[in-house]
Amino acid sequence: AQDTGGAIKGANRFDTFWGAGDDARTIAGGMASRGAARILLPKSAARRAQVRR
Repeated sequence: AQDTGGAIKGANRFDTFWGAGDDARTIAGGMASRGAARILLPKSAARRAQVRR
């Protein structure tokens, strides 16, 4: 699924789902910052991604 929220604009951005409810909303509200992420892919998908560079 793709998020179409207002904060996800441009390339190289993603959203983290923290759950539902008020506690999750509070945690997610403070997450607008730079960071690093690791994306785990099956080997076959990783090979296809390398070819498209």
